[in-house]
Amino acid sequence: MSQLGFNPGRIDGVFGPLLHNALSDFQHNCGLTVDGTLTRRTLSELTRVAPTTGERTLINEVVDGQPHTASGPLVLAGTGPLATTLSAHLPATVINRTGDGLQAEELATNANASDAVGVVVISQVDDLEGVHLHYWSSYRSYSRQGERLASVLAADLATSNADVRLQVTGMALPVLRETKMTTLFIEHGVLSETVAATIAEIIGNRLRAFFAL
Repeated sequence: MSQLGFNPGRIDGVFGPLLHNALSDFQHNCGLTVDGTLTRRTLSELTRVAPTTGERTLINEVVDGQPHTASGPLVLAGTGPLATTLSAHLPATVINRTGDGLQAEELATNANASDAVGVVVISQVDDLEGVHLHYWSSYRSYSRQGERLASVLAADLATSNADVRLQVTGMALPVLRETKMTTLFIEHGVLSETVAATIAEIIGNRLRAFFAL
């Protein structure tokens, strides 16, 4: 599990609190029932995402220490009014996956195959407060460019009149782990049309500048 960014502690044959917490975090990040136990579904997901060879490329800006250079499009994926509104603030060349229900693995595969310059995934979580910006971070590595994008975007929003609570965190979500390029996962609660429009314009401006769209 430590290779995936979850610290279960040293191997001692004991199912202790560190392993329980690591499993709980993994389940949360994968959208599974969070109970801290090794259920069949948890084991299946661990088997699916665990690297099986040393040749698998995760985020190359982390592995190689160099930013990912690409000539492809920006990929926008997600559901909810913010994702829909944001597409209007981005160039027509952006690949818009809004609302098509792509799973993380399929989305990452498509983005990697198209040599996308970046990926932005947006998800509305009704019981969430504010806007949460997530970039790739694990126990052993993190995305420098992802952290930079999340941080400057948070600064843009903080100095605007959007008046929303902000949180920037590194996470080991599947779509963040499996994409080669800078990827940002944005979660937000219920937004009014006015606030959604303001946030979409700010995000659009920042993405155009960051990725030179």
